[in-house]
Amino acid sequence: MDCKSVSGLTVYPTEPILFYAGLPPAPTAAELQARLLRDHKMYVRDCSNKVGMDNLHIRIASQGREKDASVVQALRELVG
Repeated sequence: MDCKSVSGLTVYPTEPILFYAGLPPAPTAAELQARLLRDHKMYVRDCSNKVGMDNLHIRIASQGREKDASVVQALRELVG
């Protein structure tokens, strides 16, 4: 998944199938999660309740090239 290509995201090194990303000041993780689910039928995890993270952190699980490309495109629209 090429999340690093999304302007405004800070991608953190993690496991091969999971990506943690820091968001710019807007939208918040909860807002992005709601918009992705509502508008694109995609789910990312709001990590605001994880230790060391805040309301500007999400987790994305890889689901194969085609779905991953769709997630990256949706993130570009909503974040970048």
